[in-house]
Amino acid sequence: MEALESVVDYSTAKNQGEYEIIPDNTIVKVKFEIKEGNYNDPSRGWNKGLATQGQSGAVYLNTINTVIEGKYKDKKIFNLIGLYSPKGETYREMGRSYIKAVLDSAHRIEPNDHSQDAQKKRQATWTDLTTLVHLVEVGTKHDQKGNLRNEIKKVITPKDIRYHEYMGDSIEDDFDDEIKF
Repeated sequence: MEALESVVDYSTAKNQGEYEIIPDNTIVKVKFEIKEGNYNDPSRGWNKGLATQGQSGAVYLNTINTVIEGKYKDKKIFNLIGLYSPKGETYREMGRSYIKAVLDSAHRIEPNDHSQDAQKKRQATWTDLTTLVHLVEVGTKHDQKGNLRNEIKKVITPKDIRYHEYMGDSIEDDFDDEIKF
């Protein structure tokens, strides 16, 4: 006997592109994964096919950042992290700065901390990065088709006064409230 195919009514589905956008300047906790790009360059330590090479020759990590809590839980924000550009070092240095900020945010390291402990925590494989929860400030921009989409404006580190509130840390002030006579 042949199985009957079920009819599904899609008339109440949202139109494509009509999904809620996270408002500009919103801070959220995210965890990212790296979408495999199948590009390797063992001489640079790029293994496991995690890097992607674009048509221009630039190489990057294609990341999917998933909000892990709050009103926007499970929303995804796509981001590229630069590894190499045939045009120069700027793209790579921006990528390295981004990854350092992710490590600082996840491990609660002040960006200017150069202690041995901080340096050790800043050593990671790309796979290590995908397990880290960190804070980002979300922005909005129009894509090539004119649709509004989210982007990551920046990673929020402990240097930012908003960090502790969003990471659930208590802030201890340095003021002595006791009046001495």
